[in-house]
Amino acid sequence: MTTTAESLELVQTVEPDIRSLMDTHRERREHWYAHEVVPWEQGRNYRDEPWDESQASVSRPVRTALVLNLLTEDNLPYYHARIAGAFPADSAMAEWSGLWTAEEGQHSIAIRDFLLTSRNCDPRLLEEDRLATVSRGWSIGYTDPVDIFNYTSVQELATRVSHRNAGVKARTAELAAVIELMGRALKSIQGDDTEFHGGLEQSLQRLRQAASGVQVRHVGKRLEQLLDATTEQLAAQRQARERRIRGLSDMVQGLHEQLSQARVKLTEDALTGLYNRGSFDARLEAELKKCRLSPYRFALIMIDLDNFKSVNDEHGHVAGDRVLVACAQATQAIVLRRSDFCARYGGEEMAVLLTDCDMDGGRKVAEAIRERIASLEISTGQGVVHQTASFGVSEGCDEAVAVDVIERADAALYAAKRAGRNRVVVAGRGEARRVRLPRCQVR
Repeated sequence: MTTTAESLELVQTVEPDIRSLMDTHRERREHWYAHEVVPWEQGRNYRDEPWDESQASVSRPVRTALVLNLLTEDNLPYYHARIAGAFPADSAMAEWSGLWTAEEGQHSIAIRDFLLTSRNCDPRLLEEDRLATVSRGWSIGYTDPVDIFNYTSVQELATRVSHRNAGVKARTAELAAVIELMGRALKSIQGDDTEFHGGLEQSLQRLRQAASGVQVRHVGKRLEQLLDATTEQLAAQRQARERRIRGLSDMVQGLHEQLSQARVKLTEDALTGLYNRGSFDARLEAELKKCRLSPYRFALIMIDLDNFKSVNDEHGHVAGDRVLVACAQATQAIVLRRSDFCARYGGEEMAVLLTDCDMDGGRKVAEAIRERIASLEISTGQGVVHQTASFGVSEGCDEAVAVDVIERADAALYAAKRAGRNRVVVAGRGEARRVRLPRCQVR
């Protein structure tokens, strides 16, 4: 597709949104510098000590991901030329391209300095790959501004996922190594105390299970030195042994508590405080397993805020966030049983799982939530917003699978939308009577 006046006009229609997002990014971003995150203390001269695979401190998959991301960043000049050149020089997209190029260049500096300083790659091979990659050049294959706009959006999301996955894998491995190190040191301190070793193994196992998504930076070597020194002091100063042991045990307990708190945060939606989509999927599967093992039913309520896009358009995204939080709190105020489950399903959608509950019970709870949301007066700073929501209710039983339960609730939800919004519709009844129910629900 060639560049056309229509495509440029289409991109220009989102200019205000692009500038608004850039302003938000500049306000919220945390300034950092590559030299502050690189472990320079690990640096050694490659002429005196050539690189060897055994010197790497992170796993091969993580190293491979970092090198591939770095080689992608090395093509920044091509990216910038193609993206910026597709839009007018005074456009928001051209301005964004410059900001994006500068920040991506910062990432490139940090990754390359880390890999070389920490000896996590072959320096000669890295440079040869860089020369080959940049020499080959790069072409996006698109010239139309809309195509470039869409391609760039998808590519940025893919890069974000790649960086995030590599970071999680590296942090988990580093934390596991720290935990094992603590265990060995504590065992050496306590000698042949079988009871102590048994309790310690249980604590370490809990730590290993909790080691997910917590950042641990450059502490392994320092902790090893600290524990070695402590071991020598305890051997020479027998009277101080119990006090030192208690201190290290408190350290293990404190780390365990921090990891447990971090795991809880990973299951929650950062904005609303509800559980997130991943937690919802896991809980839904757990409820279905109960159905297969014993006579058991549960209700699923799918909630969609009506005309929510107009809130963002008329009042701004900050106001939209306030509305989402208020509606989430209203939902939690109705769903009070500890066994029940509230989650943000995505965007302006929420989901509620009601344990040991049929569709009639689900309809009553959904109606109470609907009334609570409709009664809200949400202050946005630019006025008061009155929000409504539509609800779809389905029931899970022993013949159901996750996608079927969700699709029945979705079908009921869409029926509620078509019927005028701000209402509760039950799958297989009323406006959703054509929704096919499984045999276990045909009474």
